[in-house]
Amino acid sequence: MSDITPLTPLRLEALPDEILLEIFRYIKPIDLVNLKGHNQRLNNVVRDIKLNIVIEYPEEDDEKDLEYLMNFSPKQIIYLELRYGWKAFDLNVFQELRSLILNCTYLSKNQLDQVSLMTSRYCL
Repeated sequence: MSDITPLTPLRLEALPDEILLEIFRYIKPIDLVNLKGHNQRLNNVVRDIKLNIVIEYPEEDDEKDLEYLMNFSPKQIIYLELRYGWKAFDLNVFQELRSLILNCTYLSKNQLDQVSLMTSRYCL
């Protein structure tokens, strides 16, 4: 046996917040959801991560995708890509959004109006 082997296994919680933030940047947002709820410290670190979210395929119930988005603060989401038709929800809550990509093929009139308002507000 090596003298370097620790007596107790290294736990994720033993790492400093800066290292956790760097590690979590490489984890997909859908997997970050599983880290939430373990303890307050991990919740705080996950809450501080800026997210790039891509939703590729609709679930049988589109509400599941919206629930997934709502696991995070809207201020965390800086990139959002919806690759299929989506039900109406308020895009204005994503105040830190830097990039939005939508599949506009199946948008309703209400959704088109929402996108038009966002475009006119943020694009000069």
